[in-house]
Amino acid sequence: MKWVLGYAAAAAIAIALAACSSGNSGGSGGSDTDQIRSRINSLVAHINSGNAKAILDDDVPTSARRTCSDKDAKESLTRLKELTPKLSVKSIDDVTITGSKATASVVLSTGNALLQQTPPIPFPLVKDGGGWRIDTTEANGCNGLVPTGLG
Repeated sequence: MKWVLGYAAAAAIAIALAACSSGNSGGSGGSDTDQIRSRINSLVAHINSGNAKAILDDDVPTSARRTCSDKDAKESLTRLKELTPKLSVKSIDDVTITGSKATASVVLSTGNALLQQTPPIPFPLVKDGGGWRIDTTEANGCNGLVPTGLG
């Protein structure tokens, strides 16, 4: 059971890595809920392509670069991909927006035979630079990018 939780945490890290930068992907067009869904899908696409720099540039607030370098983000992403070879978004539910903060409950398919999908993962988001980004306020470097409640 302990290693199964490790896979869930790894999937969460992938999601949390998306919580590392700023940029325009997923930030324009459509309702706030559409933009949030687009941001989460952007993050997962960047995780799957192994593009840690795009995660830092597009998916998280600029402030995340203070605690998460390109090199550290790449190392975290490499470790995650060893456990979860390909992520896909199964569902994005319960999007709640309050001012410049939001949360979404995300279930991911992991591409791993031992843990085919994650339990719902709460994704915190923040409005930054006119677009929604994964909220990294509570992150401690790249290793602390796992959203609360992931184990």
